[in-house]
Amino acid sequence: MKFGNRRYRTLKSAVLAGASLGVLASAPVLAQEADEELAAPSDRIVVTGSRIARNPNLTQPTPVQSVDEETIRLSGELNIADVVNDIPALISSLTAENSATGANSLNLRGLGGERTLTLVNGRRHVAGFRGTQAVDTGTIPRALVERVEVTTGGASAVYGADAVTGVVNFILKDDFEGVDITFRGGVSGENDAENFSFDALFGRNFANGRGNVVLAVSIEEDTGLTYGERDWSRDNGIDTVQTNPDFLTDPNAPTRAIVADPRFWLTSQEGSIAPGFGGASRQINYVDINQNGIADCQESAGGRASFLAGCWLTNPDGTVRVNQDGTVLNGLWGIGGDGGRLNFNRDTLYPATDREVINLNANFDVTNTFSVFFEAKYVTAESRSFAEQDTFYDTLFINSDNAFIPAELQPVVGVTGGLVLTQDPLDFSDNNPSVYTRETTRFVAGFEWEFAPGHLLEASANHGVFKNQSNY
Repeated sequence: MKFGNRRYRTLKSAVLAGASLGVLASAPVLAQEADEELAAPSDRIVVTGSRIARNPNLTQPTPVQSVDEETIRLSGELNIADVVNDIPALISSLTAENSATGANSLNLRGLGGERTLTLVNGRRHVAGFRGTQAVDTGTIPRALVERVEVTTGGASAVYGADAVTGVVNFILKDDFEGVDITFRGGVSGENDAENFSFDALFGRNFANGRGNVVLAVSIEEDTGLTYGERDWSRDNGIDTVQTNPDFLTDPNAPTRAIVADPRFWLTSQEGSIAPGFGGASRQINYVDINQNGIADCQESAGGRASFLAGCWLTNPDGTVRVNQDGTVLNGLWGIGGDGGRLNFNRDTLYPATDREVINLNANFDVTNTFSVFFEAKYVTAESRSFAEQDTFYDTLFINSDNAFIPAELQPVVGVTGGLVLTQDPLDFSDNNPSVYTRETTRFVAGFEWEFAPGHLLEASANHGVFKNQSNY
């Protein structure tokens, strides 16, 4: 809106005109001194009756945090969600770093993206997630954002229950004039994870500054990362919260802790082999592969269990080894050992995403107190990620005539008549990534009317469509 700017110019002209009349009524010498004062440069501006927008924290009962255009530009981030995520209240947001599908949503106070209301120019935006009102902030043109305002309390009284945690309002430029083209490329410190972006703004004022139209075009390409490409995630390197190992021996210790190398000790990707069903079959010393004098099935919790798991595991060359289950935390989870891993080196850590954004905004001041506006947007995005097909075989019986039974376990088969296999195999992986395609369309048209000083009425029609297609 430009109401305040025009009235400011009119009031300033009136003040200067009044000063000129006073000079004409004075003596000639005084008139000459006044002319010199007016001609001299001055860095003092006197504003009378201004309607320039003030700091919202001075007029609103709830605090407002703001991220300005300069901060966004200097951040170097491709995704604006990664910029506003630096605000402590938004630290739980879904950004490119933790999104499996490439979509992004803001999450105030960690209570869920569907409880955070995301607005553009104070107006609602079409959702970007099926079944919720959460907005995919990746569809907002980064180059067109003037600032982002975050209200973290009291918003539900104005906007309803979907703003129970607060409101994030993206304010777009409404008076940009000229051409602004930005190319940006980047690479990680590991010489991978390349990214590229192209942003172009084309804006023009018309009708003596009463109207403005601006077109924004953005193209983004972000290559992905796998777990194996980072030393802190490689080989099941992502920690998780589980039972505290210290609590197993000290009841006064915290019950939960962050543990490294989490595993499912009841199974494995290689295949856990047991001599048969039931615990009794595992108490017999069939063989002692590692020659340590202890029955193989008694060396691990997996071997002693009466179901699932097993006493031996297969090696890549077809031989077997005695199962080692590390630290057993509870009936499923353990730390280290030969248990089933949670993630794999080929899995996607950071999805590859391509995104194109076209946004057209226009506004026109019909009178000093009445204006109309129009917004149109089309966004298409495609993200690709890969995850191993970690399925399972539970207690699959292997007959004694199976040609692939290792030689070390033939004495066991001679007694039990077969073996039992529990495995989380990776053999089903087809090496094809999952592809997530998203398409967003949005149109907004309306007017703003200042029917009385300080009282603004706005009405608008908002139409949006979001389409999502997933190919696994």
